[in-house]
Amino acid sequence: METSKKKVTIVTICKNAENLMGQTIKSVLAQTYKDIEYIIIDGKSTDGTIGMINQYGNKIAKFVSEQDLGIYDAMNKGIGLATGEIICFMNAGDKFHSKNVVEKIVECFESADVEGIFGDVCLIDSEGKAVAIKRQKFIDDSFLMNDSICHQSMFVKVKLFNQYGLFNLKYKLAADLEWFLRVIRKFKVNFKHADIVVADYILGGFSSDEIRYKKEHQEIISLYYSFPKIVYLKLISKFNRFSKFYQKI
Repeated sequence: METSKKKVTIVTICKNAENLMGQTIKSVLAQTYKDIEYIIIDGKSTDGTIGMINQYGNKIAKFVSEQDLGIYDAMNKGIGLATGEIICFMNAGDKFHSKNVVEKIVECFESADVEGIFGDVCLIDSEGKAVAIKRQKFIDDSFLMNDSICHQSMFVKVKLFNQYGLFNLKYKLAADLEWFLRVIRKFKVNFKHADIVVADYILGGFSSDEIRYKKEHQEIISLYYSFPKIVYLKLISKFNRFSKFYQKI
């Protein structure tokens, strides 16, 4: 199937990620889809990250290195620089699962009513071993009570950020969840699942601050669901949660 010529912006944010950036950059540049704008937002790294990025020269469409207010501030900067119709965030250490991911995803946007696509992710442990496939074939409210859709697996139309706002910097670890719930719950934006493993996602990292993440997660959930609904959905989510959304490898 021939894809329409939609420009795709891919944003990578990083800071002091010299040992991680190589695999991320290579996975983006290896994509078979040609109309890609690659933007890197660096938080003023002090290791060899900047030197590594500079090695790729004009293969990087835009590169900014400056102080920021955290990961979501950096992601918002990437949105501000994007000129593509569709955007994806593939951050330092993560990578596309295969070379034709972007090409397949763009095909999914052929449907006129689709404004966002989310796929699956392959979870990678600290030793580089694939341990599970995280898969949500539909947006399940009970799943969202305890978890979220990985932003690495999402491609969305850039216009959504212009219409419904950027990531809320109040949340240091879960602003992507708040944005996702904002657009699907408050503004009824249509997201669809694609049966594609989009990214290899390294477990841990900044969002591994579990206590703080859970606190933000619960605060965000309370913004978009009533208390009785939360109690009901959490009860439902206790049953077969892992087997329903995760496939062991």
